[in-house]
Amino acid sequence: MFAMSALLGSTGCDTSIDGSPQPVSTTSSTRPSVNSPVGERDAAAELAAIDPCTLLTPAQIDQYGLRKKEVGELAGARQCGWSHPSDDHGKGGYAVGPAIRDHQGLRDINTDGYTMTDQPIGRHQGRQAQQDGDAGCLVSIGVTESARVDIAAAGEPGTACRVANQFATLMEPLLPGGST
Repeated sequence: MFAMSALLGSTGCDTSIDGSPQPVSTTSSTRPSVNSPVGERDAAAELAAIDPCTLLTPAQIDQYGLRKKEVGELAGARQCGWSHPSDDHGKGGYAVGPAIRDHQGLRDINTDGYTMTDQPIGRHQGRQAQQDGDAGCLVSIGVTESARVDIAAAGEPGTACRVANQFATLMEPLLPGGST
């Protein structure tokens, strides 16, 4: 279903932009507010425009001590991944990142080798896939019937699903659609 080595692929992305910051217009918005109705087609189009690397803010990346942002595509998903280094005792390290699947919904998740649990994430339907042997976890957020965002995490046994759920909760408010 997912491979953290693929999540932390070989292509980097640079988010630095030359120039002066400009204020954002408050008269129009490219994304609807959390409470505005969004049709399936609108939500799918909005999701297709989202860069997975923008689902965490620079402040959140710093707050959680993440590094090594990597991007790429794997099996039809646009991905971004970060790692948290282990401490001096080799503990606490993990990898985490979102994969945007523009043409695969919650019903399309490969469940082989995973323990599946249905769980809402914010205002979206969701599913958690815990890898047998507890090496990895995937929390999938349904955006439309045929599109989802997967937050994959790998780390020490017993931590992957906690990490995946923590970051899914951070990223979910930035996603279009949703109606649990």
